[in-house]
Amino acid sequence: MTFAATARPLLLSGFAALAPALASAAGVTVNFDEFTSPPVTCCYATTGVTGTLNYAAVQVDGGSSGAVMNGDGWANAQTSGANLYGSTGGVIELLFQQASGNLSLDVINGVESPADYTVELLDAAGGLLDSSTQSLAEFDVDTNTTGVGHFSFSDVGVYYALIYGSGDFAIDTLVFETGAGGGVPPVPEPAAMLMMMAGVAALVAAARRRPRPD
Repeated sequence: MTFAATARPLLLSGFAALAPALASAAGVTVNFDEFTSPPVTCCYATTGVTGTLNYAAVQVDGGSSGAVMNGDGWANAQTSGANLYGSTGGVIELLFQQASGNLSLDVINGVESPADYTVELLDAAGGLLDSSTQSLAEFDVDTNTTGVGHFSFSDVGVYYALIYGSGDFAIDTLVFETGAGGGVPPVPEPAAMLMMMAGVAALVAAARRRPRPD
């Protein structure tokens, strides 16, 4: 067997080992629908799920008033499933457990007047990556309707997101990517790198030994 023939299996094995890492982007959806009613209810005062929510990929913090509620008290404006997450504190913070990207979410107005809402994305050092503001229609108790805004970003390397506006609003259908999709290149396994390096070295050596034509 030639030196080059020996190198090819090493290269193929290295590429095969690297493939999962190169495809390690993971999509995450948080819609608060894992909670049932009861204990979840329509309203801040009566719902049984309150405070900060800790998921594997993100922490959702609406302060002391943060609460999971169903759509009964929100004009059924939730954008997926039965529930949404609201706060009367004016700010909801998202803390991602690793670099994330391609974030989208929906914001639901909870006050009886038009209101502006802003979503800011921050990097690991707290630097502003992106920002978007939308004006949402009022919560109309007569028609039982309210304004809903869809925010979507293509930024990567996101570690924090701030959503703020009026003193009463909710979010729903939080979607983002982690891993390679979040902007962090995957780290190859040492064994895979060694196999590839050995294969490349073998091919280079074989090329150097190949006799030159007369």
